[in-house]
Amino acid sequence: MTEFKFFCPQCGQHIQCDPSYSGTQINCPICKQPIVVPSPPRASAAASSQQAAVKSRTLQNILVMTGCVAVLAGLAIGGWLLYAKFSFVPEHEIKGQWSSDGSAEYAKFQRHGKHVVSTYDNPGYQHKFEGDYIDDHTIVGIQTRRKRADDTTTLMRLTITQQSDGSATAEWVALDSNSDLRKGQTGVAYLKKADLP
Repeated sequence: MTEFKFFCPQCGQHIQCDPSYSGTQINCPICKQPIVVPSPPRASAAASSQQAAVKSRTLQNILVMTGCVAVLAGLAIGGWLLYAKFSFVPEHEIKGQWSSDGSAEYAKFQRHGKHVVSTYDNPGYQHKFEGDYIDDHTIVGIQTRRKRADDTTTLMRLTITQQSDGSATAEWVALDSNSDLRKGQTGVAYLKKADLP
């Protein structure tokens, strides 16, 4: 606490004193009369209330500014991620119809930025794939394979690697044992684009 001033009750001299001397007896430096150092004056209730209000407003302003910075940072990061996802252009385009190993049936691929979905139906099975590009020519995702005869399904992890605009390989591994596949079983399908000009 800072020093405070009081008057000598004998001669009226202004005396500056440290609060730690409150209640002790000293001699006035001018009239040399003994006096007891009073307690330092307390801040008025209005001044205390005003200081509390200033502190409260300052804290509110800091919280509002921190919140604004956090929101703006979140928007910037979200915008960058959306831009990166939807502005992505792969080395070779997967969109369109692809046949597997010379089959007459076609898988239909759609790409939305880095995200890829595909459906492939044949008389025995229905396939639905969903995955994402991990680089400009590799797509990794999960394919659900449903056997029409007994309506059982198997999940398969697929890694599609495009060698050119018209050819790709799809390496797969079964993640469970259903639909005539056993867990851990692997295979490779060779894809050819059917709708090249």
